[in-house]
Amino acid sequence: MDFRTIFHAAAFLMSLTTLIHAQGQISVGRSHLIPILPVYRLLDPCDDTGPRDRALGANYSAELWLAVGANAQETSLSRTEAVPVVNLQPDGRFWIGSGYTVNGIVALERVTLQVRVWENRGGEIASWLEASQRNDVAFGKSSLIRNYYLGGVTSDGTGYLALSIFDFLGPITISTVCPEPSSYLLLALGAGCGLLMRRRSAGGTTRARAQY
Repeated sequence: MDFRTIFHAAAFLMSLTTLIHAQGQISVGRSHLIPILPVYRLLDPCDDTGPRDRALGANYSAELWLAVGANAQETSLSRTEAVPVVNLQPDGRFWIGSGYTVNGIVALERVTLQVRVWENRGGEIASWLEASQRNDVAFGKSSLIRNYYLGGVTSDGTGYLALSIFDFLGPITISTVCPEPSSYLLLALGAGCGLLMRRRSAGGTTRARAQY
């Protein structure tokens, strides 16, 4: 084996090592101490304290949003392709497995995460962003998971196990959009006009009968 072959082989191994080190890990595993994270659908979108139902099954979907940085702004988050969009299980579970690899972000990198859930209408609505642009579809998001570090192998060969994102999450509430006050005002105005017209119509008929 000549020097050139040895050089190319070494370069390949170095690039492979760099690639491995560049792959951070997000854990979605659950310990036996963590119950299934509940998602609740708020029945009245204008009443945060009102009744709600448990969101279960394949009519609801979840996706994970990410931004590099321990305290990134929510507006900087974007959906990570590393963690797949999933439908909720009949018992409400999300991702089933141990974890996913995020290419291009090294182990121990600090990131900000958020879980977003929506009503997919039998697969008609494929993303949270699409759901959030409609008034008739329930959607919501978790609180931000800040200062989450990715697991994986660092450049010195040390391995780090990422903590499950579910260790940092609480219940998620989803709902449709609460109509703006102007919408209620228009409805009330329309109802008032209709009532006034009926009264005028009834009054005119009475006067006509009296004159006759």
